[in-house]
Amino acid sequence: MFSDNPPEQQKAALSELTTLSDDLCALLLQEREALVSSNRDGLKAIVDAKRAKCAEIERCTAALGTVPLREQIAQAEPGVVSELERLHKILLTRADQAQEYNAVNGKIVHRTQQSVRDLIHLISGKDADLLYSQQGQTTATAKGTAIARA
Repeated sequence: MFSDNPPEQQKAALSELTTLSDDLCALLLQEREALVSSNRDGLKAIVDAKRAKCAEIERCTAALGTVPLREQIAQAEPGVVSELERLHKILLTRADQAQEYNAVNGKIVHRTQQSVRDLIHLISGKDADLLYSQQGQTTATAKGTAIARA
């Protein structure tokens, strides 16, 4: 369990997750630029890097154990609780930022898809049901969950 680790390891884990989250935020901003500029080749590389970064974050998070991080920090030695809480707050801020960036990118993708749907409908007179929704599903096959989580 994470709380059984020495305070130095706890701090290191929080710092690593913060660094990984910073990296993810940078990738999300690059992704936004690629989406706006319709840079498909750059977008593929960024999405691959983002997928790898998310896998690193998942591995690091899994290493923390099943006890919620807040509880683990509360169980830490009194002399290090405030430092761990400070690092945890920074991590939460970065995670919120990544979530916000990802939501904006999702809206850009959705608007682009809507424009394509409108053009297809205008040109062909048919609806384009095979494009993906914000949930990662098509309206023709609205079963299952979204593939991308990041």
